Amino acid sequence: EPGWIGFFIPATYSPLFRWRDCATQFLGAKGDAHKMRGFTNTVLGEPFRDEITDINDADISSRVEIYSAQVPHGVLAITAGIDTQDDRLEMEVVGRGVGFESWGLEYRRLYGKPDSAELWKELTDALTRILAHQDGFGIPIAATCIDSRGHHTQDVYDYCQGKEGQRIWAIAGVADDGKRPLVGAPKKKRTGIGERHVTLWDVCTDIAQGHIYGRMKIQKPGPGYLHFPAEGRGYDEEYFRQLCSAETREVMYHGRRMVLWKTKAGRREEALHCRCYALAALLLLNPDWEPLQRRRQSQAELAAAAAAGAAGPPASIPRAPVPPRPLPGRRPGIPRRPSNYRW
Repeated sequence: EPGWIGFFIPATYSPLFRWRDCATQFLGAKGDAHKMRGFTNTVLGEPFRDEITDINDADISSRVEIYSAQVPHGVLAITAGIDTQDDRLEMEVVGRGVGFESWGLEYRRLYGKPDSAELWKELTDALTRILAHQDGFGIPIAATCIDSRGHHTQDVYDYCQGKEGQRIWAIAGVADDGKRPLVGAPKKKRTGIGERHVTLWDVCTDIAQGHIYGRMKIQKPGPGYLHFPAEGRGYDEEYFRQLCSAETREVMYHGRRMVLWKTKAGRREEALHCRCYALAALLLLNPDWEPLQRRRQSQAELAAAAAAGAAGPPASIPRAPVPPRPLPGRRPGIPRRPSNYRW
């Protein structure tokens, strides 16, 4: 305001604030972006810039690797995220492992009007494929989230209707208001005005983007690391531009200062949205990783035995012969008594 002067002064200028306290707070906040933001703003008197917004798409594209199979070793489940546009569907298929480690498997565009049955049939064919795992067995796409926001909401509802048992869900991307989880509570079906025959899930794209960008900082394969294929599966230069298309900005929301994700100027963001929706599908799937690991290990052992020519499990287990049922009034092993016999 006119007549007012503002200063940025660190707390260390205060004679009541000890350097020991400053060091203790710094060590307690180190590694936690939320705590480090408070320390930087209130103790150092400086604006905080989150490191995850400084990710360059060239740095991410340089970590591509050659997969030895359609689905690499380590993938235990597969999810898909689909973004709806006026003239196409954009789809990413992502392999999932323990500790949120992920493998990009395929990024593709399905061209056509979302109000045409041919486009949705093509999507069904893409979602019902069995992919070849490196360990020798086939693995399906376990869960899918489809964005229903835009000009073709009813078309998405119509496609998802009756497919909840196949784990194909309609979602709506929403912004963070400081209270939302990444995946909100389901909105039940409704009739009357605004009729909807499917359950709708809210997905907070701001939180999902923060999750994905935080994982991009991990440099070594392992929990949380993001793998990308080098061969032609749709992961071209434009994909990485879109994946790194967001940045954080501070905004005032209902009188509160919040940090939201905004799209960089001149960038499209369909690839980032697809990755967010595939993450939401994983959270809705909510797999139990330990039993799933044991199941995949058993599948790999059976596939290896079959490849080596060893006898696999029989096609059908022969049943043991069933003894004839005794006649009514007789007990097994006891001969029929004469009519004139007395006990």
